[in-house]
Amino acid sequence: MPIAKFIVLIERHVLRRALALLTAVATALGPVAAPYATAAPVNVPASKIARDLQDAINAPVKTEAKWARDLNGQRHVQAVVVTDGIDPTMAGVRNFVLGTGGSVHATYPFMHALSVQLNAGQVQALALRKDVLSITPNRVTSRTASTLEAVAGALGSNVRPNSTRTSYSGWDGRGIGIAILDSGVMKMHEALMPSLKSSRVQRNVQMLSTTQANWTTGVDSVVSLQPGSPALSQYESSVANDNSASHDPYGHGTHVASVAAGRSLLYSSGTPDTTGIAPGASIYD
Repeated sequence: MPIAKFIVLIERHVLRRALALLTAVATALGPVAAPYATAAPVNVPASKIARDLQDAINAPVKTEAKWARDLNGQRHVQAVVVTDGIDPTMAGVRNFVLGTGGSVHATYPFMHALSVQLNAGQVQALALRKDVLSITPNRVTSRTASTLEAVAGALGSNVRPNSTRTSYSGWDGRGIGIAILDSGVMKMHEALMPSLKSSRVQRNVQMLSTTQANWTTGVDSVVSLQPGSPALSQYESSVANDNSASHDPYGHGTHVASVAAGRSLLYSSGTPDTTGIAPGASIYD
């Protein structure tokens, strides 16, 4: 077996002594020890180190990537390391990074990952660890497809087996109303419009006024807020916000509504996927 597999973590001065000893043994034993006299490089699976990270490590000149920097003649990189999750604290990987003079910037237990800064020459040795699944640059990423359905389990075979930006099959929440208690919901937001002239936001109300929210109508059944009562109609009229020019002055409530039930049929070529959990449900702000 390649001797390098066992010496990747040995300090350099120890490595030099070991190689000198191996050379002496190879000279004494002749052809028998020849296959072990020169250590073969250990090949790291390509899936473990991102291509752009490997290119930056091998580049003879300084790379323009923001996650790589040459300091005192040594190239350093900032990377995200994903582990196998067996050790929730990722102590082994953290100790390795710190032991090579690197830094651990943040840990992400739920993703079994951590962001690190280390010498580029140590990346391959880190990738050789059995508990490391992948190493990628800590770079800006973006998606053009929603992950909400997959994360929530809505793409299961018994819920919605197929979903694309323009079509889907299965359950979609149609016939269900979802109430969003937040900063408001923009009725004409594209994510909530099934057509140019309609919206799945059925009602907008404004509950911030203490006067409007005063429910002091007494306990007599004639004036109680039961369905269909004049008291309820008067109260709903006082909090109605359907015709406002600004349903959501902050934007947060619209975002939450899109997570719950967003899906636009008015896609242009550059529109990202906005599919939410229940793209057919109605929204009540």
